[in-house]
Amino acid sequence: MKDQQKLKWGVLSSAKIGREKVIPALKISAFVDDIVMASRNPERAEKWAKALDISACQGDYQTLLNDPDIDVIYNPLPNHLHVPMSIAALKSGKHVLCEKPIALDSAQLRELVNEADKHPHLAIMEAFMYRHHPRWQRIKDLMKIRNLGAIGYIHVTFTYFNRDADNVRNKADIGGGALYDIGCYCLAVSRLLLEREPKRVIANQVFDEQFKTDKMTSGQLDFGEVQASFNCSTQLAAGQYLEIQCERGRIRVDEPFALDTADTQILLFESGKVNPEIIPVAYNDHYLSQIEDFSKAILSKTAPPYGLDDAQIIIGLIEAVQQSHQKQGWQAID
Repeated sequence: MKDQQKLKWGVLSSAKIGREKVIPALKISAFVDDIVMASRNPERAEKWAKALDISACQGDYQTLLNDPDIDVIYNPLPNHLHVPMSIAALKSGKHVLCEKPIALDSAQLRELVNEADKHPHLAIMEAFMYRHHPRWQRIKDLMKIRNLGAIGYIHVTFTYFNRDADNVRNKADIGGGALYDIGCYCLAVSRLLLEREPKRVIANQVFDEQFKTDKMTSGQLDFGEVQASFNCSTQLAAGQYLEIQCERGRIRVDEPFALDTADTQILLFESGKVNPEIIPVAYNDHYLSQIEDFSKAILSKTAPPYGLDDAQIIIGLIEAVQQSHQKQGWQAID
């Protein structure tokens, strides 16, 4: 008999993020009963399921969706398949955790919202795992406790180098490029810290002549009294950092989006001091935290921490960046 306080998960594809991050987290979650992987090629699903010590679906994606025992679908497919396969999952009566960006544009996202509205008992959430890490609340608390004053400026950088022509991130027709892959993190994190929305954005994109994807996107978000700049690239040396500049000090976080395997630290530079105070943050697997936050919402029949209304704001920011580049000027954000 199935444990009513645990969920059975289905995983669409053997994508690397699923194999290396999400499935290991699912395996140790107290809210997960079983995990079943499906692939376009059942033999591939069998191979990876065996390596990961999980179950394999004896069929294709639709076979997995049709399984009445599956409660939740994790969708890490290439970006252009996020909306169609998430819609298919909802139609099959499954909750959905979908990798970012959940859609490629607002028109596509509206299709998903319209389908989700037909299934109000089903939860769907965009998988921005980093927001579930406790370090962000720790940062907010620090600014208050240390009396750092108002935030004036935020900068975030997220880069890596990948010129593999076969990699999905370098395929323009399926949603590749820096903005979709990692720029969405840069756009979302300032909102997380400031707890409000930007008014406008100015941005520039540099495109790879061979792949036709943006290999670098950079810009500035205007929050009124606070400005936030960002840079993301798929063809620069790997690096991540975020800096928050306040009236009486600044905070720096290295590896803000990817570090989930060890303790982390926050560097606090108070005014007048050359060396930073190192503030430790205990280890947290933010993939596991994301899974558990989502699972708790499903089991308690409450709204997930982040809904499609939040996803609509993020895709609106992505589109505003694209529009700003096209007209080479400020773009208002609706």
